[in-house]
Amino acid sequence: MSSPDASRLVIATLPSSTSRTEPPGSPSRSSTVPASYAWIEPALARRSSRLGGSRRKNDDSWRRSITSRRCTRASYHFDNERCQWDTCCEDEVSGRRRRPPRAGRFRQRIRAHPDRARWLARSVRGLPTGPPVKRFHDAARCPVASGATSGALLAAATSPLPLGWLALVALAPLIRTAIAGDLRQAARAGFACGLVFFGAGFLWVPWNVGGVFWPAWVLGVPALAAPVAALAAAVAAIRRRFGVAAACAIVPALWALLELVRALGPFGIGWLRLGHALAPWPVWIQLASLGGVGLVSAWAAALGASLAYASETRRAGALAVPLALFAIGTGWGAAQLAFAPAPISAPIRVAAIQPAVPASQRFVASQFQSNLARLLALSEAALADAPDLVVWPEGAFEQSVGAAGAPFLGSVASTLGVPLVSGARRVAAGDVSRRWNSALLATPDGDTRVAADKQRPLPIHERAPDTVFAAALARLGAWPGRVRAGAPAEPVSVVTPGGAGLRVGAVVCIDAVFPEIARGLRARGAELLVHIANEAESGRWSARQHALLVRLRAVETRLPLVRVANDGPSAWIDAYGREIARVERGAAAATVALGGPGPAPPYVRLGDAPVVASLFVPFLLCAAGGGRDRLARRRRIIEEVLES
Repeated sequence: MSSPDASRLVIATLPSSTSRTEPPGSPSRSSTVPASYAWIEPALARRSSRLGGSRRKNDDSWRRSITSRRCTRASYHFDNERCQWDTCCEDEVSGRRRRPPRAGRFRQRIRAHPDRARWLARSVRGLPTGPPVKRFHDAARCPVASGATSGALLAAATSPLPLGWLALVALAPLIRTAIAGDLRQAARAGFACGLVFFGAGFLWVPWNVGGVFWPAWVLGVPALAAPVAALAAAVAAIRRRFGVAAACAIVPALWALLELVRALGPFGIGWLRLGHALAPWPVWIQLASLGGVGLVSAWAAALGASLAYASETRRAGALAVPLALFAIGTGWGAAQLAFAPAPISAPIRVAAIQPAVPASQRFVASQFQSNLARLLALSEAALADAPDLVVWPEGAFEQSVGAAGAPFLGSVASTLGVPLVSGARRVAAGDVSRRWNSALLATPDGDTRVAADKQRPLPIHERAPDTVFAAALARLGAWPGRVRAGAPAEPVSVVTPGGAGLRVGAVVCIDAVFPEIARGLRARGAELLVHIANEAESGRWSARQHALLVRLRAVETRLPLVRVANDGPSAWIDAYGREIARVERGAAAATVALGGPGPAPPYVRLGDAPVVASLFVPFLLCAAGGGRDRLARRRRIIEEVLES
């Protein structure tokens, strides 16, 4: 091949002496390469530049891989000297004619009729796709960019901005790369996705708290991104073994399992789950009554994976899958909201007291009296609306109390004539290392008891391992002290001023992120969830995120929920995740009536395990037919022929 033209395939004219006739519709012969072969030339150039060495040697290898095989019917035998029509393959040794296997027939057909397979060749890595399909199909050629795109979409969706709907499509670029590329490309895309997602999602922690949280953020974000890389690589491996359909079908189960495992253990992180992004739209989170936030996350992941499947296969009916999934999730939510049964008890009037104590006044002894006076003044103002329950936020008066609680709160409740729930820091007498972040209940008869202890203290800030590192944090002042994890609490019984009984389940701060805590309270008989929080140090961004994700706890348990935060936002949420009222930033007191609880949903009885297990069923069904997956088989053939 002394010239570039010599590297082009040449089709000789059929000899006139042949006695065979061509079947109708067979392709016409030409002495030059048809325009449909133009897509082979860039692939040849790419292969030459990738392998290096002599272009002649590479071109000869490429030509042999294309032209050295005999053809079946409706195809040709190309060898630069003859072009012979044959109705079946010819055995090279015996000369007998035999019908080739189905995969062999397809391999030979695509060499003779590249136009028929061009739509499939577009998705092969390294081949040009052309302007009409270039935008999304180039994702596999830049895995880091596609992964970062998914990470940015996930970060935007889970932010408090009104962009939660992006969760429905956020995973599509990542999954498209995973099913189009190899294992390394998929892993790189997944790691880039995790870095961008968790890096942006947890940036508020060091930004607002500072100190030792900056190195914790630098080390923690890659650790959180690694499982996402493993997920993408697993999808790529499944695509190679079982086909595209099975790879996309496994995504919801893997994503739900990833979120579930990430929240396990004493230092688990339940923040930034995909289902949290959909909390502003009650119609999209009603699936949580069946399988918790994990099922909502799986539904959103399934939509993204189905869009990637439609883009990969480019079949006419492929878009029916995401449309059907969207219709199922939305239809279930709409039906739940439209035909919601009547509450099983009378409405509850709850007063939320929002004192807005600045972070600079937290745990300052000289500020105790002024903080308490502010709480009392706001509580007395709320009595005009005749509340059944008054709630103060987490760490309400910013002063540690004894292990038995705060007896003076009984006097406050007696003065108000209304049961009072308040946050407090309890410290054991004679042992300051034993402390709990608690919710206390004070009744009008002067009794005070512990309603709940925080079960999941914040890593590093409230809880660190017994190591030299923990001692160094204490010396630096970056760690206020060890907070012990509380045991699962029983709902506390409250008698309202009207004489009605009420069982209240208290949830302290970050415990609201973990659905098993609220689910356990409902299983033990709670009729109202009270969430107390104090985000004075963590900033407004996390406070708004926290106020959104607690809506999932109401849907999962079918319990009304009131959230009371030190500086807002405070919110009243019904049993279906609809926000009844809201108080934004600043000192305020408000009383709102909440409907009673609804019937216990399946999630309270079943939990997460059965739901996550059931998500593997679509994958098993697709994997069972993976050997017959025509698209997967033909894709392997295309790769073998064009990149050998």
